[in-house]
Amino acid sequence: MMEIMKDSRLGSFGAIGLILLFLTIWSCYTVILPENLLILILMPVIGRYCAIQTCCFSTYAEGGGGLGRRIVEMTKPWHVLLYLVLILPFAWFAIGPVAFFAALGTMVINLGLMLYLQHKIGGITGDTIGLTIELTQTIFLVVLAVIQANWILLAA
Repeated sequence: MMEIMKDSRLGSFGAIGLILLFLTIWSCYTVILPENLLILILMPVIGRYCAIQTCCFSTYAEGGGGLGRRIVEMTKPWHVLLYLVLILPFAWFAIGPVAFFAALGTMVINLGLMLYLQHKIGGITGDTIGLTIELTQTIFLVVLAVIQANWILLAA
């Protein structure tokens, strides 16, 4: 698995994955952004939080020797707590309960992603930290769009 990750070429599945990622983000923007532009601030923050969460509670994969190792070694539980104390109140008070629950849902889904990476490759690498950021930002938007649509239905 590590040999594949060291190959810098983009294959057909990688290209299809990127196209689907961008289309998902774009379609979520069209649903969410007319309602609240502060989501553009919260989305990358959630992605970085999930990367910190993953670095804090995972180990570095054997065979990886990049900059990700240093990040994993330096990340402490208080970093996770600090981010939580800053993110969740901002999500609730600046944007609303929909963003709060979407952030919580994304954080829980990230724990599953973290466990999957730990099982699949024996830890995380710099590549999987980047994957965590991009994937959880997209997951946050999808969860937010789903909760927002159901929230509107419940309010009616």
